Amino acid sequence: CCTLLHKHLRELLAKNLTSDKGKDNILGALGDAVTEMTAILENHMGQKAMEATGQVPEQSGATACVCVVLGETIYTINMGDARAVLARGSAAVRLSEDHKPSGWAEERRVRKAGGFVTNEGRVMGRLAVSRCFGDLEMGP
Repeated sequence: CCTLLHKHLRELLAKNLTSDKGKDNILGALGDAVTEMTAILENHMGQKAMEATGQVPEQSGATACVCVVLGETIYTINMGDARAVLARGSAAVRLSEDHKPSGWAEERRVRKAGGFVTNEGRVMGRLAVSRCFGDLEMGP
């Protein structure tokens, strides 16, 4: 998963940000890159991979954090507990939110998708993050 993420995410971001849509809708372009990356991972690690190789696909995931600076604006996307922080003088300014199931918005999203969060803060009793790339078994 990490190898595929490293290989493709940067090129997907560049392609989407330089497209006509990306020039007008930066956040949409970033979201499209995430969607396309997810499709690549599903192709390589999911059902298609199992059909092609006859082997059970690797079940692992990766977190990611991306910052795009355009002029004086910083756009961030993150999956999992990867975090973007800006140093402003001696202060740290958080630019993104971790996707931890213990947060009310993430717990609500997990429940809406048909999952659950344990009292220990784990999605489906297993994961300590509520979003990541590549853990296809856990679904959306």
